[in-house]
Amino acid sequence: MSTDRSLRIYSMKPESGSISRCVYNIRKIKPANLKQENGALMFIDETSLTFFRRCSYLPDGSQLIVSAGCLDKAFLNAYNNEENIEEKDTLNNQQNEFDEQDIQIVQDGGVHEEKIGTTPIPAKLIDVNCAYVFATSGPKFDRPLSIIPIMNDQEVIAISVCPSLFPSTSSVAPYRMIFALITKTSLFFYDHLSLEPFAYARRIHLLSLTDGRWSHDGRLFIASSED
Repeated sequence: MSTDRSLRIYSMKPESGSISRCVYNIRKIKPANLKQENGALMFIDETSLTFFRRCSYLPDGSQLIVSAGCLDKAFLNAYNNEENIEEKDTLNNQQNEFDEQDIQIVQDGGVHEEKIGTTPIPAKLIDVNCAYVFATSGPKFDRPLSIIPIMNDQEVIAISVCPSLFPSTSSVAPYRMIFALITKTSLFFYDHLSLEPFAYARRIHLLSLTDGRWSHDGRLFIASSED
């Protein structure tokens, strides 16, 4: 990831482990059902101040979660319709339905709140901040498997993947893999089987968040900030 709004994927020489060549340079996306000559740029530009734009692979290497996504809402809706994923539409419609409490923690549908004050709900934006999920196997590495819209107007500055695997209650996969999307004010926690967060926390630091890390057993998540 770089500030030129592109994601570059490199291959490595198996015998030496050295970088061989750039196999993908991902910058734009164009849904097949949207009549427009040029695709839409997928990532934020250099005007967004971030320490880095951290991406991360899931523990089994099956997917790459990419930060710093920003996509025009028309392209996002068209892509969702093309891929026929209803969950992404639902989450995108909910992005401005959350009020901005100074501290709010939500987990598995239950809410525990500490309110110090509230701020107005931000105006609905044309550009939607998001994260992209790329499948590492198959012929379409340069095209997102899915897009995760973010429920506020903050860019995703980092992805932190839990190293542990958890039991799955779904027949789709034998285990659950957990990851966090980090914005400047919020943490969103997902598993790889859903595009809707199972928990989130916001306003936990005075200044902007900068990074986050899991403990080796996945029981703790530590967030750092500019404080």
